[in-house]
Amino acid sequence: MNKNKETKNQESGIDNVSQKENSISQVVKDTKNQVENLTEDFSEAKKIILNIFKEQKIEDLYSLKKNLPTYRFMYLLSEKNLGEQNAKIVEKYVFSLIKGKSKSQSISHQDMRNIAKDVGLIEYSEEEQKSKFFDLLKKNLLDAKNLTYEKFIKKSPIWDHTCTQYVIEKALGYNRGRNTFKEEDFLDFYLYINGKIQAKDYKTEKFKETARGKREILSSLKTREIGKNFTDFFKQNGFETYYDFYFSNVANFKDLLSKNPELEQFYYDVTCQSINKISHYFMLVFAQRIGYEEYETKELKKELLDFLVKNLDFLDDESSNLEDFYKMIYLNNKARYCLQITLKKDITSLGKVDFKKIISRLSRSLKLS
Repeated sequence: MNKNKETKNQESGIDNVSQKENSISQVVKDTKNQVENLTEDFSEAKKIILNIFKEQKIEDLYSLKKNLPTYRFMYLLSEKNLGEQNAKIVEKYVFSLIKGKSKSQSISHQDMRNIAKDVGLIEYSEEEQKSKFFDLLKKNLLDAKNLTYEKFIKKSPIWDHTCTQYVIEKALGYNRGRNTFKEEDFLDFYLYINGKIQAKDYKTEKFKETARGKREILSSLKTREIGKNFTDFFKQNGFETYYDFYFSNVANFKDLLSKNPELEQFYYDVTCQSINKISHYFMLVFAQRIGYEEYETKELKKELLDFLVKNLDFLDDESSNLEDFYKMIYLNNKARYCLQITLKKDITSLGKVDFKKIISRLSRSLKLS
């Protein structure tokens, strides 16, 4: 029995020695691989990957994140794209950086980012990206302070650069390409690149005072407070609601501002648009920011219903002229907006019966809501 115990102990000891030898062997192997990886020259592989980034217009880590999906990156590193020899060179380098993954497994975005950093791509700061964008504007004979929507859209070379993508996203909080960047996006973009609003905080509408003595508007509440000073002036000239601005002619509005230098300056402070650059969109931006708000759909429908009911006798009168009724609608911009924009009706194509049907539908709709 003692002999059996002694034999077992000996066998156990041999197993322990064997396990230790295997463990030591694995450590030596791992160390050898690490040393080989450290001493191996991967310059050729890095050069190949940098060329891939250049072809894909990947300038930095921001454009990598935005413009290169991992599945596309894996294809670009594949034998099918690079050829057998280059693919092997790149593969060896890539898997020296990515530990614990087999060739059949997908790489993550973090893996791709680590590879990009290792080959030399960097992450520019917000100020560096803006500086690159200003250089780009200068190269294209543009200036941030005098930039307009039309000039910006027309300069196609500007849109090919990462810094443009970056400043647009910082200004708006989301991406916009040349085909999707709209005039209504331009105001916040303009304010951001000219240092009047901060990235991701543009809705606070904080305007900083400049050396030229421009008015400092600290918040939308103060903007509205200042706007009240011009309420009577607007009312005297036919602007009582948002919808009066909506149906106003741009030329007439420009004429109106030119009659009141203080109002003209205030318009510029709110929109950063001079009187020569007034557009219909910025008229509405101005109206909303100084307190002229759009009605809820239900309120608009009620306004239209009240208007139609008030003039029901006119619609019941067979001898009444519809042309006169159309003129009455055009003088009530809330009713007009509800018909044209909310209900999508062509006013002059509507007859008396059509108006009565609208009264019936609106009555039912408002009772149910």
